[in-house]
Amino acid sequence: MEPLMYPKAADQNLSLLEVADDWSQEIKPRKTSKELERFLIEAWWRGELQFLGGITRVKTIGALFKSTAAGPLFWIDGEPRPQTVWEYPDGSADVFIGPILKVPSLSPDEWSDEHCNHAFEDIAKHWEHSAFDFIRPIISTAKLAERDFTNWIKAKGYIRPEFWAEPKPGEVVQLVKASQSIPKRISKKKVHDIVVLYIKLARTAGESPTKKGLEKYCDKENCGIPRDLLRSEFTEVMGNNAPGRGRPKKIAKINRG
Repeated sequence: MEPLMYPKAADQNLSLLEVADDWSQEIKPRKTSKELERFLIEAWWRGELQFLGGITRVKTIGALFKSTAAGPLFWIDGEPRPQTVWEYPDGSADVFIGPILKVPSLSPDEWSDEHCNHAFEDIAKHWEHSAFDFIRPIISTAKLAERDFTNWIKAKGYIRPEFWAEPKPGEVVQLVKASQSIPKRISKKKVHDIVVLYIKLARTAGESPTKKGLEKYCDKENCGIPRDLLRSEFTEVMGNNAPGRGRPKKIAKINRG
């Protein structure tokens, strides 16, 4: 691991993964980067944190609702609770074992934070479930501004870490657009997750994944990943015919006999 350069400039936006990694180097009692990543993600789903780049909870859950690659059951408000158990004459049964998210209607474009609060809370509680693999890369690579992170830290009463500099009194900080903040360290896992996510999105939309399409997607989402790394990983993933782990298994077979 290359040495960490402290503190990061106050006007430098960091990805959620970067924040979790840097914070894990100094937090006491000790917590891993993975633990802090989940901590931050849960805070975002509960509306305590904001991301840059227009990534909102409503848009994210809407993408989950529309995708055939997603794994939770959705419960439309006003309708009967979705069936979760299917019994058979031989005494066996299929049982749905994933999360159930209650949403206001069949039209995600009409949803609001207020109407989806219960679903947001359920996602926060069950974030480690494989049902959310489809949207995990979107959240983990989203950008945070120092101002928003610091406000959250202080509101929660936590000790503010020192890896991210605070503006000096009276200093005006110009927020850097997400596209201007490129991580110095880009892990292969991050590149792989972005490529897999693009492939899933393209296929869900009925399109064929292409290198050019991947580059356009990353430009739009401000991924900050060099073109050669994207193309290389795309070739590896598509060549192995393994765009991802696929649709999570939601059904468990039980035998009551």
